Amino acid sequence: MKHALLVFAVLGLLAAGVMGCGGGSEKKNNLPPAGDGGGDGAADGAADADIDGDSDTDGDTDSDGDTDADGDTDTDGDADAGDGGADADADVDGDADTDADGDADADADLSCPWDGGLEQLITSHDGGIDGSPISEIQSSLSMGTYGFAHILTAGSRLADDFTVPDGGCAITNITFYAYQTGSTTTSTIDHVNFRIWRSQPVILVDGGLLPDGGAPDIVFGDTTTNRLVHTEWTGVYRVLDTTSNATNRPIMADTVDTVAGGLFLPGGTYWVDWQTGGTLGSGPWAPPITLLGETTTGNAIQYMPGPPGSWNPALDSSTGTPQGLPFQIQ
Repeated sequence: MKHALLVFAVLGLLAAGVMGCGGGSEKKNNLPPAGDGGGDGAADGAADADIDGDSDTDGDTDSDGDTDADGDTDTDGDADAGDGGADADADVDGDADTDADGDADADADLSCPWDGGLEQLITSHDGGIDGSPISEIQSSLSMGTYGFAHILTAGSRLADDFTVPDGGCAITNITFYAYQTGSTTTSTIDHVNFRIWRSQPVILVDGGLLPDGGAPDIVFGDTTTNRLVHTEWTGVYRVLDTTSNATNRPIMADTVDTVAGGLFLPGGTYWVDWQTGGTLGSGPWAPPITLLGETTTGNAIQYMPGPPGSWNPALDSSTGTPQGLPFQIQ
């Protein structure tokens, strides 16, 4: 999160994100105080990711751009059932700057734009076909992941953290980034659900409770409601650094809404976890933050349904280094 551009806007649209361990990138998603600018950063993908343009052979990473070939994922097309969470529209700590339902008070200037998005993906603004911007897997550094699985029909999810400055701020929408191998530049994304936590996501049991029976620290959202309000091509292609003219992975910006007037969050560290659906057979996959010359870019985590199901660090499939995920908040 170290290399994030705080403009709480997941870009102009929708990188946390990037998360987990990973030196040099833990501040990537920090949100600046209202009015401040933010530094820019980058991070790359990991475990459940697209590693070489072929099909996903283990349910984690997309290894060839096709579908999971070994049934390591859910087959019923439903959202992660054992990891469901409560939708809490209210500010969990009772901060005075919120209404009873968690919406921002109308008389408070609580906006805090943060840009941890598209720029954390771009490695060249004109290196692709016809001078298009690209996000390159750095095979020169032995990197191997195109993107991470967070597939609605498979039950997989991704998560990364971000920091809200002292005084808090109101989130209106978040923009995430994803692609489906083989799509055109017309988006095939049709679903995004997400949750915001006050702590790192964990597996929930018995109707959404913690393993010890306690309530999870979920501030907002659930694993079933489709909150997608807009999706479009970013103009960027995800490519291998040795095939920069490839066009089979156009990256989409997918924007979700919170609540009318904005969801107020007091200062502190939060995690957002999300899942995406699309109309094609491959993915959706989330490209990791990509920083030229860097193999470790964040501390994102990934949920795979199993059995038994688990959250694990999002690691590049070749180097095993922790990766971060780009997203934009506004």
